[in-house]
Amino acid sequence: MDLDVIAGFGCWICRREGLDSPAEVHHIRSDVGMGQKSERVIPLCPNHHRVGKHSFHGSPVWWQVAHGNEPDIAWEVEQEYFSTVFHKMTAQNIKAAMANILMASYTCPETDLAQTVMSQVEMHK
Repeated sequence: MDLDVIAGFGCWICRREGLDSPAEVHHIRSDVGMGQKSERVIPLCPNHHRVGKHSFHGSPVWWQVAHGNEPDIAWEVEQEYFSTVFHKMTAQNIKAAMANILMASYTCPETDLAQTVMSQVEMHK
């Protein structure tokens, strides 16, 4: 995913509160090993991301109780991202991406289709 596009959405939490604030990208920590970064991200302003005791990095448990769990929020972000990217794609690019996705699903049934879709969108945008 294009992290600049994600950051351009503004802080996801501020948006829920009707505010518009610049964002930096937070790599979710759920479902990854210690010290590893997930490819899944959430755009957050510094206050919701890393500054202060109520930021994600200040208190991850409090933050997730107050705002929701990381995977669910990342899913919301991904839906908007793909909607934005697909909107910019031409019909020809969409057909090429879909053909590649279908081919991958037939030739290798254990293929992670979500990852395949993401890679095709990136390649054809």
